[in-house]
Amino acid sequence: MCLLIYKNANITIAEDHLETAFNANPHGAGFVVRMVNEDGTSYLHRERGFFKYADFIEAYRPFAMEQGIVHFRLATAGLKNEANCHPFEVSSAVHMAHNGIIPIAQSISKEHSDTWHYVEQVIKPIADRDPESLWNCNAIQFLFAQSIGGSKLAFLHEDGRYLLINEEAGHWDDEKSPNIWYSNDSYEKVCYGYGFNRPLLADNKEWSFTGWSTSTSLATEYGKKDIRRLERAREKLGVDGEWLVDDAVKIGMLPEEILAYSNSFDDLYEAIFCHDNYEYRTHGSSIPL
Repeated sequence: MCLLIYKNANITIAEDHLETAFNANPHGAGFVVRMVNEDGTSYLHRERGFFKYADFIEAYRPFAMEQGIVHFRLATAGLKNEANCHPFEVSSAVHMAHNGIIPIAQSISKEHSDTWHYVEQVIKPIADRDPESLWNCNAIQFLFAQSIGGSKLAFLHEDGRYLLINEEAGHWDDEKSPNIWYSNDSYEKVCYGYGFNRPLLADNKEWSFTGWSTSTSLATEYGKKDIRRLERAREKLGVDGEWLVDDAVKIGMLPEEILAYSNSFDDLYEAIFCHDNYEYRTHGSSIPL
């Protein structure tokens, strides 16, 4: 479901974080940075469509100190091509990127992603009518947050302004001196195992922290925050529907995505059914193909 990173100028993202993020989200990387000319004018420089880490890091290194947005895609809709890679251009002065799944119909083209459709059908028309409304209209920012569910959006303006929608769903590198914002934990190498198909615990919770794990047969690696998200999703769905969380994990949905769709059984079921990995990964699942 992607990793979205916003960073301030004059600080770098650790390259091991970038490599881990690329490997976890391998369907195309990109970045946009704010550049300042000698006369003080500024502009946005974007590069995207990197499907090999070596190509990405070679292109990004010269801009690593600049203010910008970095994105690593894990495809859920649309083709795995450069056109669906982030960031997207809203205008020459504004670029944006997204992490999550936006519940929007692919009405223009099935080849294009949910983010592409949201930019073309929602964000661009608003920005074309009033470019400043993205930045100074609380109602529009509220509607963005409501319409994207648990997703996150990051906007960067050539004048240095930035906007994070659902910022609280991600995290900053340092609360006291924040410089880098991550939309999730998929840049981290060391994770906890979150096992399924294990004996029930005394409190009847089948899923639990199982310690350090390198197994991929019975456990998927998640951070502590993601473990809590999966537990909340199971609680929201209740006894009759919590098994659906297991199937969502098996096809590769991220915990924050699962939690966002766990308000109802039907919502999560539909998200699983529409996932790119549905047919391949649900062999042996309790969901009929």
